[in-house]
Amino acid sequence: MTAPAPAPYGLKSIHAEYAYATGWTAQAVYCLPESLVAAFISGNYLAEFAASTYMAVVRITDEPWMEGDVVLSTGFSQSRKVTLHFAVVYLDVPWPSNITRPDYASGTTLKLRTHFAAEHLPMSGRSLKPASGPVPSPNSQETLVIAMDEYDIEWDRVEDTSDLDFDGYVGFVNSDEFLGQPAGTLYCAGADQAPSFVLDPLNPVSWKTSVHIRKRCITVEGGAQDGEQFGWNDWYNPHSQQWEAISLTNGQDKYASTSFAGMFS
Repeated sequence: MTAPAPAPYGLKSIHAEYAYATGWTAQAVYCLPESLVAAFISGNYLAEFAASTYMAVVRITDEPWMEGDVVLSTGFSQSRKVTLHFAVVYLDVPWPSNITRPDYASGTTLKLRTHFAAEHLPMSGRSLKPASGPVPSPNSQETLVIAMDEYDIEWDRVEDTSDLDFDGYVGFVNSDEFLGQPAGTLYCAGADQAPSFVLDPLNPVSWKTSVHIRKRCITVEGGAQDGEQFGWNDWYNPHSQQWEAISLTNGQDKYASTSFAGMFS
């Protein structure tokens, strides 16, 4: 006697769990004919959970569907139970208000790590002007502390290998506003790249890039340059006691500039 055919194919169950200890997780269970499994997984491996866009697919399981299914002569079920497992993956959560998240390619992920640091810039005696008392000797030295924040941006699930060329960014400074910071204040120090993967059974290979960006932004308070901002191509001139642009002897900027806007898209 032939077993009854399974109920209509499609979504069978949705389950979500919200816990402080393990974070948010969810599952969506589908019954599918075996012939459609690969295409279904390929079309849903980046899916977001319907009830919360903070959750996306992190794992997919494919196993026999045995409840009321037709069993083939080989003893195997002819239908498959495909489960999409969701978890919080931080794809589109807000970034800190002082750091503008850049545009990035659809299907990829962008994560930010920050390190707040400082640069200690030696100042010669002729750069100093005491409020009172004698002028310091030429051998006097003080240190100016300049913010040198660092941003590590991890760009994952990159499948288009043409996007992995960072030769036009490493060693350059931003020519226009990026991450909410003024032009000339961000320097791309390097980009680490390593193989990664996506849950696409037809083409699982992707890449992960970690881009290291350093910020050098000097904001002057008081004096003739009050409120002005200076970056990587500026220096403090002890003779004029002003921050000024600096160039190489051939007239070129110390650091070449380029737009960072398309770095992740």
